[in-house]
Amino acid sequence: MPNELQFPKESVEVMAGELHDPFFFDKLASDWSITPRTQGEREQLLELATMLREAKDVETVKQAADGNQFLAGAVDSLKVAMSAHGYDTMPTSEVMGIKNVAAQIAANPKFQKAALDYGIYLANVEAGAGQ
Repeated sequence: MPNELQFPKESVEVMAGELHDPFFFDKLASDWSITPRTQGEREQLLELATMLREAKDVETVKQAADGNQFLAGAVDSLKVAMSAHGYDTMPTSEVMGIKNVAAQIAANPKFQKAALDYGIYLANVEAGAGQ
C-alpha cells in the first residue's frame, strides 16, 4: 500500500492564523468597519472572501483574454524605451512597504518552514503521491 500523504495541518494553521487572518480581519475592520463577533462569523467571512477571490480570478482571466492588445503593447513598449534611456521605474511607497513586510515574513524561520512543508505537500499531491 502506498504511503498515506499527510496534510500539513500545523503549517497551514501557522500561515492562516498568523499571516493571512490577522491582515484580512484588520483590513475588514479598518476599511469597512466589519468585525466578526463569533468564530462562525469569522468562518463565513473567510468563505465569502474565497468565493469573491475565485470570481475575481475568473473575471481577470476573461479580461486578459479580451484585453486591448494595442494598449498592452504600448505600455510594454514605453517601459522598454524608458529603460533603454536609463529611466528606472520606481515603485510606489505602498509597493515598497509591501515588499518590506514580505521580506520580514520570508525571513522568519517559522513561516519558511510552514511554506516549505505546504509546498512539498502540494508538489506531492500534484505528482499523485499517496494515491
